[in-house]
Parts: sequence; structure tokens; C-alpha cells
Amino acid sequence: MNALGTSAGGSLRDQFLMALDNHDAVLSHELAHHLIECQNVFPGMACDQLGLPRHSTYSSAARAVLSERTLASHSTSTSNSTD
Repeated sequence: MNALGTSAGGSLRDQFLMALDNHDAVLSHELAHHLIECQNVFPGMACDQLGLPRHSTYSSAARAVLSERTLASHSTSTSNSTD
């Protein structure tokens, strides 16, 4: 744990970054659940990739990934219901 809150292990954070880089939405979503409370600073280039402000936390990134996935699945179910 750091002074600001919880801290996830480096390997988990690295796996999350690799999943994002590889555009692996399923793995990113799974890992995001484990990073919801992580207050480590998210890397700047990765912040740019997710449209987050620089110096955001892994928690912010995880919430963005989970929100994006929720929006995408809602959009898909909405479009499927009009068929």
C-alpha cells in the first residue's frame, strides 16, 4: 500500500498495460476488476491511449476500461433488440 491508498503488484499492472497495447478487450476488462482501487500512477502514453489526463491512476484507467466495455455491450444489445 502507498500513502494514497492501495497498490497493485507490478506484474498485474504490466499485464494490464500489455492487454491494452494488444487491444485485448476481454483481458483488459478482467484485469481492470483487480485494479479498481490501485492508486499507482498510470503511464502517460497509456493515459493518452485511454483519453485520460496525465498522472491519472490505474484506478481511473480500470474504471474507464470497465465503463467502455459496459457502454459497448449496452450499445450492442440495444442494436440487437431492433432487429
